[in-house]
Amino acid sequence: MTRSARRGSVLAVLVVLVAAGSALAGAHFDPGASYTGKTCHTSNVKGTTCVYKFRASSNGATLKFVGTTVITGWGCHGGGGEALLGGRHDGADALPVIQVKPNGALYGDAGKGDTEVSVTGHLASSGKTATVTFHLTNEGCHTSAVTLAAH
Repeated sequence: MTRSARRGSVLAVLVVLVAAGSALAGAHFDPGASYTGKTCHTSNVKGTTCVYKFRASSNGATLKFVGTTVITGWGCHGGGGEALLGGRHDGADALPVIQVKPNGALYGDAGKGDTEVSVTGHLASSGKTATVTFHLTNEGCHTSAVTLAAH
């Protein structure tokens, strides 16, 4: 084998190893970034907002809600109602820490019984946007999907 052929072979092996390492690392949020997404134009309820605000962990493995209580709506078996999520507003349901699987699927849950809220969704391959839906688990209700973008 010639010297240039050996160099080409070594380079090909390195490319394969780097690609394999990237695939094993899996999906992750932009470490330390703030992610926001809007549910409505304006909130008329004191102490609430229309904007979800999350912060990514330093390793990009999770998103934690860090904002003011979000007002949105539940869709439930053809009906629905107002939903107050996260924050400190009276009656607000806790939002789960959002975790990401290697394939980009999002999941998490918080609360218990009638107030258990779970999340499903997907993280874009860039790690800069995620689409999430929150579920009032025991009631069969869900919010509309919202896109969270990193800032």
